[in-house]
Amino acid sequence: MIAGEYIDTELEGKSISREILEYIHKNKTGALLRLCVRMGAILGNASKEDIIKLTNYAEKIGLTFQIKDDILSEEGNEEILGKPVGNDKKLEKCTYVSQYGLKKSKEILDKITKEAIEELKEYGEKAEFLRNLALYIQNRNK
Repeated sequence: MIAGEYIDTELEGKSISREILEYIHKNKTGALLRLCVRMGAILGNASKEDIIKLTNYAEKIGLTFQIKDDILSEEGNEEILGKPVGNDKKLEKCTYVSQYGLKKSKEILDKITKEAIEELKEYGEKAEFLRNLALYIQNRNK
């Protein structure tokens, strides 16, 4: 998580590849979410296959959290967000919006959210909270 944050701030104002952007996003909030989900799975004596599926889910929702953050920085409501809109642009941060544009970023957000939910398919009702969490992240306004 520290690596993702460090690289993010270190590369402000610099042009970076899409691979580095994804690395940064996966290793910020994604690292924290991945840890929480894996710990729960391990403590719950999940099988190796389940741990892999849940890790994939967590990585995807971590990435969607950051993509949504990029989108909110572009078009969010400052009063709801509690931080300035357009700050990423002002700091010349490389974001999904600056790399792909707003429309494409929203499409990517939708695609990855669906992929995260698909990882939970075989768990049925037991995974309802995790499905709702993925949708909450996708649709949040702060």
